[in-house]
Amino acid sequence: MSRPFVVIVFAFGCAGLLSGAPAWAADADDHLRKVNARIYAMKSMKQAMSTIGTALSRGQVTDPIQLLYPAKTLNMAGRRVAALFPEGSLVGPSKARPDVWNDWAHFEGLAEKNKEIAGALLAAVEGGDMPALEKNFKALGNLCTDCHRPFREDD
Repeated sequence: MSRPFVVIVFAFGCAGLLSGAPAWAADADDHLRKVNARIYAMKSMKQAMSTIGTALSRGQVTDPIQLLYPAKTLNMAGRRVAALFPEGSLVGPSKARPDVWNDWAHFEGLAEKNKEIAGALLAAVEGGDMPALEKNFKALGNLCTDCHRPFREDD
């Protein structure tokens, strides 16, 4: 083989690899954006649960409407839990286990239950129903554990 031929083959090979790199990078960036959106949503739900839990445990709730903002946060994020886990988004800082996608029906069922309970929690807050607020808050906390145990990596 002549040297110019090897150089030409090498140059075309590199060009081929480099021409595909932006597509690979764009795909990886898209998945990373999805993971980051999921992380932000989960952190906002964690903060909302903490706010409500602290207020309830300290006896600081004189009217459930005080908890409207965190209840709305839980309801908004809770409606999108399943959508936050598109296939292929197990990259970067994700703590999701592959079981999310391997047992999608179970995961999706828990996500639907999250929607239901978060909606009931918001309705309790808006309706001023303290017993329903406490009941749904506890149920939502248990659901977080029920979902994180099989589908989230430990810290």
